[in-house]
Amino acid sequence: MNPLVWKQTALDLLADIYVSASVAERELIARIVERVNRQLRDDPEAGESRSGTMRILVELPMVFDFAVDKYGVVVVLKVRWRPSRRRS
Repeated sequence: MNPLVWKQTALDLLADIYVSASVAERELIARIVERVNRQLRDDPEAGESRSGTMRILVELPMVFDFAVDKYGVVVVLKVRWRPSRRRS
């Protein structure tokens, strides 16, 4: 199991997403974050590679940007909310 660290900026983004979400969305967010934390600890090479040590993990409707440092520490750098668009 690898160490996992959330940068403060990522935590701030997550908090912004959470407070603006509905109750149902908050439950979804909590489940996704728990699953992502577990996945990144177990498999730091999860998701897709980007340039250098950068990686991206998509757990719709959320997207997590992270990096793995030379010591194997997983650092979550950014989180985004991508809700599905409803069709009229």
